[in-house]
Amino acid sequence: MLEIIIYILAIVVAVPELVIWSLNTLFQLHIEYTMATWFASLVLTSIVVVKFGE
Repeated sequence: MLEIIIYILAIVVAVPELVIWSLNTLFQLHIEYTMATWFASLVLTSIVVVKFGE
């Protein structure tokens, strides 16, 4: 059970960083890695997952 919780937390932390990294790489946006951009990416990713996960 603990392994599942750790795995989910790792995904929640890593996915927003990967989204920011991929946008910077693909479109040369120069988005800074801050807590604000991380949280915004988390919220945006959550909305997309909920919307298209139905």
